[in-house]
Amino acid sequence: MQPEFATFLRAQYATPPAQSIAEWAAENIDFALAPNYDTPIHAPFDPNFACYMIPVLEWLKDYTTREIWIRKCSRAAATEYILAWMRWIIANQPAPTYYLTADQLTTERFMKSRIKRGMKTCKAVHAKYKEAQTTEHDIQFPDMDFRVSWPSARGAFKQDGWQNIIADEFPTWKSGAPEMVRKRAGTYAFHKIVGLGSPDPIGKHPTGDPVILEYDTTDKCKWMMPDPITGNPFCWEFGGVKKAHGIKWPDDARDAETKEWDLERVRKESYYITPDGTRIENSEREAITRQGYDLWKSGDDRFGWVSDRPDAPKHIHGIWIVGPMVPFADGDFGVLSYRFLEAKRKGRVELRAYFYENWADVGDMPNSSAAADRSLKERELPYALGEPFWTAKSKDTGEPIVKLADNCIKGMFLTADVQKYHLWWVARWWVVTGEKVETGLEAWGNVAGFSELTSLAQTLKPNAIGVDIHYEGRYGETADFCVETGALAMMGDGNLNCDLRLRDDLNPNEGRKARGRTDDKFDMLTWHTDIFRTKLLAAIRGEAPFQWYVPKMAGRDYTRQVLSTHKVDGEWKRKKGHPDDHMFDCECMQLVLARYDSLIK
Repeated sequence: MQPEFATFLRAQYATPPAQSIAEWAAENIDFALAPNYDTPIHAPFDPNFACYMIPVLEWLKDYTTREIWIRKCSRAAATEYILAWMRWIIANQPAPTYYLTADQLTTERFMKSRIKRGMKTCKAVHAKYKEAQTTEHDIQFPDMDFRVSWPSARGAFKQDGWQNIIADEFPTWKSGAPEMVRKRAGTYAFHKIVGLGSPDPIGKHPTGDPVILEYDTTDKCKWMMPDPITGNPFCWEFGGVKKAHGIKWPDDARDAETKEWDLERVRKESYYITPDGTRIENSEREAITRQGYDLWKSGDDRFGWVSDRPDAPKHIHGIWIVGPMVPFADGDFGVLSYRFLEAKRKGRVELRAYFYENWADVGDMPNSSAAADRSLKERELPYALGEPFWTAKSKDTGEPIVKLADNCIKGMFLTADVQKYHLWWVARWWVVTGEKVETGLEAWGNVAGFSELTSLAQTLKPNAIGVDIHYEGRYGETADFCVETGALAMMGDGNLNCDLRLRDDLNPNEGRKARGRTDDKFDMLTWHTDIFRTKLLAAIRGEAPFQWYVPKMAGRDYTRQVLSTHKVDGEWKRKKGHPDDHMFDCECMQLVLARYDSLIK
């Protein structure tokens, strides 16, 4: 029996220690024991300092958790809590642990100033450390190994396996890193991977920032707190142009003639407005963040880390830490407002860096082509992702906006765009009443692979699944998925002499070494790209013979991607500032399935 499996079994049948990692850290870690440790705080570890990290420590002690992806602003205090977990591992649950960060220089400095010096902060850990054999990159304890490295190091993703992996400054890593990290932990059935970092404002990732992409595949948790007046849950958001909620500052702090802001007044007088209209002063900010933790601790699951995707895999968690949450001056409303106005004055590059550093997001970038295109706003109905579009109700009357007839036919299609490292997907309801056809976006996202897509399909239970088979490097995986699930393979073709063509009984082993059953078959729909792209643009503009809807706040990535493509002088082009078009392709395939099922013409 493998040692880690035996440990797991003992955990199931023995009473686990009642003490949480946070409680252990509070009792056993004291920064005053290491005066040269890289921290301004020389006192015992206080878990409540960044209370939003305590639930993360709870997940790290839970055997069911495999991965945690932390999308964060800079200076979020997250790393120190992960180091507390590392010290807990050394003292209580020894297991091979691997730490990777941006580059060699950063790694070696961190090893010296935070990891090795930090061993003195805990007496139990320091006792083991004194018996360990150490090198510049390794610490060999009597009962476990610890190593640091960096993504570009030769062998960083090869050779040894590790039960616990900390992937720090993750957005600076090279493409494909998540799968490489998973392979390093794959030999351990009960492993833990923690990836964290602020989005990289100068990174040139073709499919988007890595930490945002990984967060989007998780349960997508946001920190929810109670509105001081209504008690309704809300989370800190920047707000931005034409939004009633978010960070605000006095309008009269701007000179009417010069149009210049009095930045000192902005810094001192900024405040926050919740979605319910409640004003929050900066002096209340940390207490309200803490109230989210207190209510979570009391068992109210509306607060603390609350998932945006309740149907997501339960073993992978994602959290999004934004500026106002952090217990530093960097999180003050006034500081955030001041920095925004300064960045906006300097230009788009500085503004992008501001949003990534303070909000871990692309932010409310003015004058972008996505923001200027208002057509999608006109297709919005007041319902949320994960809800059927016919639940939308009029704000004035409370009556359903989409009225379903008793004899209507309802069905859901799931379409997926296959890429090298991710599968982007869209789920959309279709409702037919006589000649009337209406369709509303149910959900969208991306998953790492076909096993996750299978789990998603089992949750959503769509009436039909369409999967793009165009990506040559994953043709075999796509074909196998279609055989196993009955999904339709889909291929766009600009030279087709009709709108659709069905090829049935295709052999999934064609063109590759035969494997498995030779009588397995799958079907493929080839569709005319020009025809269905034109249909989609007409639907978005409200010019189609059917009604096409999206929910309010469908998501910035969805909006940018579905508005990514247009036709100029007879040629399809990607709009400037829209690097990805996966949602556009998924929505085109939705129309292909609807046409194949005779829902639309």
